[in-house]
Amino acid sequence: MKYIFLLFIFAFMFSCSDGIDKNIDDNVNEEKWLVDEIYIKEGAPFAFIDNPSFKKVNEIENVSDDDLVIMFNYKGRVKVFPYVYLNYSEVVNDKIDDLEYIASYCPQTKSGICFNKVIGDKSLNMFASGFLFKDNLVLTSQEEDVFWSQMLLTGIKGSQKYMEINDLFSIETTWKTIKDYFPMAQVYYHNLLSRGEVNKYNSVKKAKSTKFFGIVNGGIENSVEVFPYSSFSKLKLDKLIVNGRQTIVIGDESKNIFTSFYEPTGENLELDTSFPLVLKDNKGNRWNIFGEAIEGPKKGTKLASPSFFHAELWAWNFFYKNNVTMHN
Repeated sequence: MKYIFLLFIFAFMFSCSDGIDKNIDDNVNEEKWLVDEIYIKEGAPFAFIDNPSFKKVNEIENVSDDDLVIMFNYKGRVKVFPYVYLNYSEVVNDKIDDLEYIASYCPQTKSGICFNKVIGDKSLNMFASGFLFKDNLVLTSQEEDVFWSQMLLTGIKGSQKYMEINDLFSIETTWKTIKDYFPMAQVYYHNLLSRGEVNKYNSVKKAKSTKFFGIVNGGIENSVEVFPYSSFSKLKLDKLIVNGRQTIVIGDESKNIFTSFYEPTGENLELDTSFPLVLKDNKGNRWNIFGEAIEGPKKGTKLASPSFFHAELWAWNFFYKNNVTMHN
């Protein structure tokens, strides 16, 4: 019995010390980058913006027709972030009703993405950290020493390492498309740029030959389906399998509009050419560019979407290595 008792005490002590070691390791690991540090570059943090100003479309200056923007829609309210303005801070914190979100833009990879500010159970105020991973924006927060990769859509350092960021449906397009089809949108602006300064930002102009529309397939740093602008020289619909689901891709080079939706099981959606309507079925349902059903029995519902955004082709290849599938 004495021998068994000693074995029990030894086992108990061993399990306790093992647990303490794991906690220590976890704390140490929070200080390490999840990604290979040879791809990390350090710089000065950018300005924090959490009370952005907006104007009507017809009140905006210093934005030309070919300037690129990212467009976000929530509960029928459309907000537009021209890259000529977003380029200043790269990250803007905003709120529409109950939704707290950020708009982000990386001028190196030319990728614009909107994210939910609530990560886990915390709403975090975010800004551009000054770090780059593979020459792409790394976000951080005012509240915690945590870092997220924009194009990986995940935490790469700190207490939220490995945690995915919830990207939100948003559309990149040109200022001309906004003026022509979304004149009631609210447009983000600031007074820190003159027209002369705006002209220096070539990265915010429409760049058909180098930017590609990509749909993330299967999770973080796994694979991506990439589409050149030339494959949608006019409004067109393609279908493919993404994340095991039938997926629709809609593009129109002339409007610089690209988007993607999961096709509901048992449905066969077709192209609707009455832009900003883009989809229809044989039951009277019609969907707009945001995936919202605005006519028919499904009015008021919204189509689900995979993660997608635009980036330079070299950036897609840099992040996804040999897992880039090019569609022509």
